[in-house]
Amino acid sequence: MVSPLFDRALRFTDLLTLGCLMAVVAAVTYFLSTHPIAYQKSMALVTTPAQESNWTEGPTLDLPGFIRAIPFRGSERVNLVRPSQLYQACIQEGAGNCANKSRGLSWFLINEGIPFQRIDLLPVDGFLEGKGHTLIRTHYVIDGGARVGIVDLLDGGVPTFRDVPIDLSELEHAAPYSLGLLTFSPRVDDQSDYYGSFLESAVIGVVEGEQISRYLRYLERWHVDFGYPTYERVAYASFAIVIGIFPKTHVAPEQYEAMRATAPWTFRIAWVLTWCARALLVLLPLTVTLHIVRRLLRPRAGSDSSGGTASTVAVAQSVAQSVAQ
Repeated sequence: MVSPLFDRALRFTDLLTLGCLMAVVAAVTYFLSTHPIAYQKSMALVTTPAQESNWTEGPTLDLPGFIRAIPFRGSERVNLVRPSQLYQACIQEGAGNCANKSRGLSWFLINEGIPFQRIDLLPVDGFLEGKGHTLIRTHYVIDGGARVGIVDLLDGGVPTFRDVPIDLSELEHAAPYSLGLLTFSPRVDDQSDYYGSFLESAVIGVVEGEQISRYLRYLERWHVDFGYPTYERVAYASFAIVIGIFPKTHVAPEQYEAMRATAPWTFRIAWVLTWCARALLVLLPLTVTLHIVRRLLRPRAGSDSSGGTASTVAVAQSVAQSVAQ
């Protein structure tokens, strides 16, 4: 028998699941109708400081040789999800924008065991729409010496200050128009659009290489190609946020507040979407299980209160009447 308490619990989980589902549908509709990438951009930001990594030992990247081997042939975005395919398209074939090329380089560094971080230059007024510039910080060799520094793969080289390659600390304190560019590919000139007024208005975010490695391996292992890479990229990134494996972008607290102030409702809706989706991961299987249990506990049609069937009772009555006669 199903107790009244069980029925009340089932109704409560039904309502809670329905509420979370409606909230998720409304939030997804909001992001699809505005900027789908805004969800991952807003949820990636955190105010905790990134780890200080100097990597004075260990494997290094032959940066000049690596860049010279890239047949640069454009900066348009490549819509591919699987990292190995992105590496082939952007590093081996030279296509892709700064984010594509940096992800391709990241995949190479992961497989070679070379430590790295991703550095994001995020304009406060445009980062939710995907505007910005992506760099890589890694342990590389140049002119016979190993050093840790910033790599601008889209521009085919490294940013410099007074002709010396820079690291993150120099980038954070650089004045606009004070940085140069040392390129290693004849296909790329030594001019960049990102170290002048763009740098002045950009927030510098740091993403840990370990988190990127976990996320890219997740994509490589679980991605299924349905033929809609743009939507697949958003869907896999969104699910990674919900289950907590999407890489975090570390920014200063005051910078986070300035970025959040540009679209506070986007941040609020993203938060609601994330936690309602996480609740559904628990509520949906729980609700289904409770309904199955209720169905199993419900008395069958024709059963009496003692558990016997109506046909059994009728047979017993017939036998009793025959004996009495």
